[in-house]
Amino acid sequence: MDTPLATTLAGIHDERPPGTVFAAYPGATCTREFIGPGALSITADLVTRVDKAARPVWAAGGLPLVSVKLRPLDVLSGVWDTRLDTLAGWLRDQPPAILVYWHEPENNFTAAKARTFVTAFNHVAARIHAGFADAQIAYCAMGYQWRPGSTTTTDPAIWRAVEADLYLCDVYSGKSFPAATILPEHPGFIRWKQEIIDAVPGRRWGLGERGILASATRAETLRREADWLRTAGAAVYVWWNTVGTEGESGWPILDEARSAESDALRALIAAVGTPLGHVVGPDDTLVCARSGALIARSALAAHMAFMAAIGQPC
Repeated sequence: MDTPLATTLAGIHDERPPGTVFAAYPGATCTREFIGPGALSITADLVTRVDKAARPVWAAGGLPLVSVKLRPLDVLSGVWDTRLDTLAGWLRDQPPAILVYWHEPENNFTAAKARTFVTAFNHVAARIHAGFADAQIAYCAMGYQWRPGSTTTTDPAIWRAVEADLYLCDVYSGKSFPAATILPEHPGFIRWKQEIIDAVPGRRWGLGERGILASATRAETLRREADWLRTAGAAVYVWWNTVGTEGESGWPILDEARSAESDALRALIAAVGTPLGHVVGPDDTLVCARSGALIARSALAAHMAFMAAIGQPC
């Protein structure tokens, strides 16, 4: 199967500057940015914090997925309303961004508190949409907590009531699940997609964080996942390329090494994403905005290298 889904927004979460990451992975056009750690103080300036997280990505021509946590009871008290209104007006005048309200809520809110979270989420989304109808507000689930038997997602209908523009899931293979597990084999992802996406036709979905732990089979696992992604319908796919809060060195793939793993990841991103400076052409080719050239995805890396060599980088 060699017909990629051209509408996927592909990205890498990496500690390096966004421009460096986009150059290393042709097809990557977004990053995941986090405001925190933890929930913001009720005195925080939302515009200042979002701008600080998003500005470097915008400067590199990319689209940031910015995660922010506001305590649900504070949201429902109305203490954030004026600042949410201000944020909406500000976002309307900025380049595109996706705002994630409280990523992985299933890991923080028990079933008893889940309804409060959902009400707060919907309040945040409605408040921002009132000032900026085209704002993109995302819900980002924790795939681990959607595994069969999880106590925080016993009643999926509670979480299904989240009203978002985009539904994301953070999914990791390794540790709790075999490292060779691709998305359609992952118990948490399977159940989340069935209960949150498939149960409500028309919802846009994707991967807010995707990690596969280092193993002898990681390159092949990436190739299998790329094959599945080509027709899966994901709107977003962000690869997790840092050690994370746990300091796990097995998550990142160092592209400088040009290993089988880095080549497989680069191929996955190129297969499903549209690189900066390009638009999708006929029959899922790409058109270089600078040169006007029509490029097959398989020739993308060679084209970008040539343009850079002649001093006209895409």
